[in-house]
Amino acid sequence: MFTAAAAVAWVVAVVLEWVSPMWAAAVGGPMLMLLGGVEAASKAD
Repeated sequence: MFTAAAAVAWVVAVVLEWVSPMWAAAVGGPMLMLLGGVEAASKAD
């Protein structure tokens, strides 16, 4: 289940957390939820 999108999201989240935990919470959270929705929609096809 470890997709390319999940790998990219993980790397971005790690970088954001390293730069600033506040940015990680503000940007990473919604982005991960959005990617999760995209993956769920793609699996529903």
